[in-house]
Amino acid sequence: MHAFDVGGEIVPLAVHGHLSGGPLDGTPVVAKGGLVGDDITLVECLAKLRRSVQARLHQVHSEVSEHVIPTATRDA
Repeated sequence: MHAFDVGGEIVPLAVHGHLSGGPLDGTPVVAKGGLVGDDITLVECLAKLRRSVQARLHQVHSEVSEHVIPTATRDA
């Protein structure tokens, strides 16, 4: 990893973004201080992370679908 690119603030002192560079490039991340917020804050952070991961999976899927992926065959 080379950097954590902050995309924005979910709630005060809780941010979302993605890793930049290295093998985890583009991986969504949420960072929240341990004493920040309540149960609802945690739900909001996890919801943002989930949406970011789903968006990333769609992006990766479209990149992979451009290539042929070999399927495993079984010997009979």
